[in-house]
Amino acid sequence: LEREDRGSLAAELRRWAKRAGEADPSDDRRLARRVLQGQFARLFEARYSLLQKKQYSEVIWRMELAAEIPPARPGVWFELARVYLEAGKQK
Repeated sequence: LEREDRGSLAAELRRWAKRAGEADPSDDRRLARRVLQGQFARLFEARYSLLQKKQYSEVIWRMELAAEIPPARPGVWFELARVYLEAGKQK
């Protein structure tokens, strides 16, 4: 994705996260949670093919964005640290 698209994706995910965090158990809240889960899976799973291509910067921004999607998942931070380490070894 282009930088502008990344920014708009991040903004959109923040809007969905706000809806998902609402106290009222509405249809909108359920939809927001499902959208966030789908986006998390898409961002997190993309790392496999990108790592094979050694496209570390692409993996890193996706993982950083995935880490912001609620609920908190400590495994994302571990994987992100691993990618930073691997990227550093390739320089």
